[in-house]
Formats: sequence, C-alpha cells, structure tokens
Amino acid sequence: MLMICGPSWPDFEFENEDAQNSFRINDHCIRLANQTKGINDQIHTIRTANSVWDGSLVLAKYLERNQSYLDLSNKSVIEIGAGRGIVGLSCAVLGPKSVVLTDVEPIIPTLMKSISLNKLSNITASALDWNDNAGINQKFDLILASDVVWVYELIEPLVFTLKNLTHATSTILLSHQSRSTRADVHLFELLTQHGFKYELIDKSLLDPVIQRDVINIYKIVR
Repeated sequence: MLMICGPSWPDFEFENEDAQNSFRINDHCIRLANQTKGINDQIHTIRTANSVWDGSLVLAKYLERNQSYLDLSNKSVIEIGAGRGIVGLSCAVLGPKSVVLTDVEPIIPTLMKSISLNKLSNITASALDWNDNAGINQKFDLILASDVVWVYELIEPLVFTLKNLTHATSTILLSHQSRSTRADVHLFELLTQHGFKYELIDKSLLDPVIQRDVINIYKIVR
C-alpha cells in the first residue's frame, strides 16, 4: 500500500476570506468550495483530490515569489491534477492571459464553484483524463503540476499528457514529494525518453516559510 503523508498546514482557512489564517496570494484570499455532494470519495483519485496537499501550497507561493521572473502576463497556463485548484487559482491571481484547471470529471463542479468564489475572470475548469487527452486540444505556455506522482501506473499517461500539452518553448513546473524511489526513477527516465530536460529549482527561490525539505520543485522543458 502506498502511504501518503497528510498536509503539514492544516490551519489555513479556505472558506472565510476574513479569517486571520487565510491563504493569500498578492493579498487575495484564496477561497475553496466544499466538495460537491454525491461524489464517491472511495475512489482514490477523487479522495486525494479533496485534500490540500503541501506541494500545492509550496508551488503557489513559489509562483507568487517569482512572478516577475516568470512573466506570466501573456501566458496560457494549465494545471493538471488540480485537486482543490490551489495552484491554478493562485496563478490566476498573478495575471496570466488564461488558466485552465483540470482533473477527473467528478471534481470539475467543485472547481467551478471555487472559481466563482474567487471572482476571477481569466480561469476555467475542464475534465482531463491522462489516459485520454481528447478533452484538451491546445498547447500551453506554462503547465503546473503538484503532487501528481503517486500511482506508478499513472506515470506513463502523465508524461504523455505533458508531451501533448507542451510546445517547443513551454515550461512545466512540477512540485514533487518523493514517495517511491521506483516511481521517481520511472518518471525521470520517461521524461528523458520523451525529449524533456529537467532541473531542480534552488530552495532559496521558494517562499521562506511555505516550504519543506521533502518537497522539490522541478523546472521541465523540451
């Protein structure tokens, strides 16, 4: 059984924008909708999508801290395996041309509610199955992914999805917490086989508070 550590920041408030412990990006309070009723959370991909994982907070704060360097203003952005949508919502606050949050179909209504709560006009949500990329027929400038490497069998579809979503100058930012050496080796071997190059982003570029030794951010390009 794969053991997944729970979030390290359980005290952030995502439902009340006036709370002192709200999660803020550029002083915008990121709000999250409650899970849509009737979803079968016994399915692993749905259950994990309902949590706010450390990696998403680390990546969101990295985007905020490095927004000038990333120059998001005219970029098209997609978040894959968005879950609660923290990363994509945070990115949308920073002013890119467009953001698409993606996950499995049952998660999309909740993501749409979160978009509405945050009153953002440059972001939408769409279903994306890594085993069938038919729903997204577009290349993106920036691809965001956080805590998406945890099921070995999904690594190959993940890499194929990344290939389908990128053009020659796209950048992928992957927030990753190692949970299996076997899975890590498989991921980076497949990335290399498909023409990607990757580098570890220095910890000094991460938010000084919202970071963890076990969480790394990788920059991946073709």
